[in-house]
Amino acid sequence: MPEEGMTSEDWVNVLSDCFASDMELIRLKAARDAKQCVSRKVARVLKQQLEVEASGKVRAALVESLAVVGGEGYYSTLAAALEDGEAQVRAMAIMGLAMLTLDDETIPHFILHLQDSANEVRMKALESLAIADSVVVGTTVERMLRSRLVEWRSSALHLMELAENTRTLNLLAPLLDDEDASIRKRAAKLVGQMAEGGDAAAAELRSKRGM
Repeated sequence: MPEEGMTSEDWVNVLSDCFASDMELIRLKAARDAKQCVSRKVARVLKQQLEVEASGKVRAALVESLAVVGGEGYYSTLAAALEDGEAQVRAMAIMGLAMLTLDDETIPHFILHLQDSANEVRMKALESLAIADSVVVGTTVERMLRSRLVEWRSSALHLMELAENTRTLNLLAPLLDDEDASIRKRAAKLVGQMAEGGDAAAAELRSKRGM
């Protein structure tokens, strides 16, 4: 597989046979080849296999192909893959979501995974944010900083720590009084960096707060 002239039904039959194999290599090749046939039927087979597949390597390939074959109809499946225990699957899920959309629903996923335990996932999240619309990223950061969830505020703050162009004093100032001590400390450090960089308003705020 694949062979010229294969119909979507042919693909479904071949994929089903391959996914029934005990050999990881066969399932992996099938998962990778599947993206050559954009079909709802093929997408359903990929999703079904993703739900039972034991190999992280194969799950990553399934996620990649599902993003191509299934499109936005499988957004929730790709988003769920962000919680996979294997880093390669989470990284591929980020890539897949970035292929589908870079809107204010998807961007929080990328920001949250900037603090993923795996470097490859963090890098894919950062790469996806780099190609996203800066205005959408900015409004998403602002929304996340207002969240009641410490994880969301911390992740949005982490993006500001990584990307200087996302820092604004009006976003950082409220974090100086955040209920979370770590967030307060990190926000104060960024305000200090802005002040040292010549930001007069940041310098004034730092002086007023005795930071």
